[in-house]
Amino acid sequence: MLNKVFAGLVIAFWAGMMTALVRVDVYPTAAPLESYSTDRVLRKVFSNPEPVRLNVYYIENRVEHPIGFFKISIEPPKLGNNPDGESATGPEEGTYKVTSELRMRLVPFGLPSQLLVKGQSDFNKKLELESFNFVTTLGDRRVVTVASRVTTSTLLEMTAPRR
Repeated sequence: MLNKVFAGLVIAFWAGMMTALVRVDVYPTAAPLESYSTDRVLRKVFSNPEPVRLNVYYIENRVEHPIGFFKISIEPPKLGNNPDGESATGPEEGTYKVTSELRMRLVPFGLPSQLLVKGQSDFNKKLELESFNFVTTLGDRRVVTVASRVTTSTLLEMTAPRR
């Protein structure tokens, strides 16, 4: 009887260790993520001259349904035409212009409506946000947000249809 118990324990130990070995071989540990500085990431993003378009999906029962898209384009600063490469026309010349647009078909509370967010942002050569202007429209409601680094204030304007 003792031999059968000991044999059972050995087989159980062997099965457990083989399971652990197969699990490590089939599902190895994830590689550690490397961290990059924010400056490096921003330089990489702002150096891309091509507009980017990302589709937005809603996943229901493991099925993807396209509900909209997000588009962003970055216009690099214009270089001055004088020999030193300095700005010849003023402060507008050394800024990145970032234009973004988000369009989504939503069904909040069972009523279909469209969410539209359009924006334009200005970044200086150090990739610091100088100003932005966003217009958000949901159905027939509209919100305008404008801010500037110079004024250090934000204007928020909300409009609704008149009844």
